[in-house]
Amino acid sequence: MKLRKVKIIGCACFLSMSILATGTSVYAAPSETSAAQNVTNKPRRAALISAASVSYNTISLNWLALGNVTGYYVYRADETDGEFVKIGQTDGKTGIYTDTNLKMGHRYYYKIAAFNNIEGTIVTGEQSFALNVIPNLAQVDGVKTKQKSYSKMKITWNETGGADGYIVYLSSKKEEEFKVVKRIGVTKVDDKASDKEIKCKTTLSKLVTGKKYYVKVQACKILNGKLKVGEESDVMEVKTSLDQVENLTVESSSYKSLTLKWDDVKGATSYQVLRSDTADGKYESLAKVKENTYIFNYKLYHYSL
Repeated sequence: MKLRKVKIIGCACFLSMSILATGTSVYAAPSETSAAQNVTNKPRRAALISAASVSYNTISLNWLALGNVTGYYVYRADETDGEFVKIGQTDGKTGIYTDTNLKMGHRYYYKIAAFNNIEGTIVTGEQSFALNVIPNLAQVDGVKTKQKSYSKMKITWNETGGADGYIVYLSSKKEEEFKVVKRIGVTKVDDKASDKEIKCKTTLSKLVTGKKYYVKVQACKILNGKLKVGEESDVMEVKTSLDQVENLTVESSSYKSLTLKWDDVKGATSYQVLRSDTADGKYESLAKVKENTYIFNYKLYHYSL
């Protein structure tokens, strides 16, 4: 039998194949279906929304999840024209990645790409545009205040990772005229480092009783001979007040007067004496005195029948 070579085009699957007739044996060329599926399931290009420093050695990346993808690859370059190397991956529902153990003050570049896993074959989408960011000290948080006296206020805050010191600012206005009032640890280029633990607290003194002040704290670090500072904490309002008058006693001096005494209050320049006719009645001002003693004279009444 004379061998004949024929070409048949299947109209259903649109695939071309060559068939060589040799009696009952038939040989078919490889199908191109897998390649076509890979093109169809290639994810869209993902987009980084933000790359932000969250601490001196940590960067947080955020993007909008595309949906219907297996996951995302994360790439990083250490230089402007450096090679982007894959450093991690996430699942398809996650739109955040945290990169740690970085070098403070160094600029890093990031890209992401979505991928699909098709029966064991990884199909990767186009890489996103790059974003860059420099790890820096985090914002000081957890600032709290506690009055120590009529003119002193204790300030505490949470430790900031990587900080060599802290700068405390004070102002009588909420949004301006802040001045440095305290420095803790290394806060200047020429400061010498100490092995002592840096305490996250200080005490402000010589405050005017009853006056509002505003305080904020900033972490700092000396890096390559330069002072680097983190974001300032939220502004806290502080105000000192006089202690409550204690140990008020009443002593009868005579049939026509009585003497009130109480403990001296530090910082007080005068005392307001108030009186009520009943225990739960309204108190009215009776006198203002400079000492912690007051003599009350009974009023003398005259009667006739």
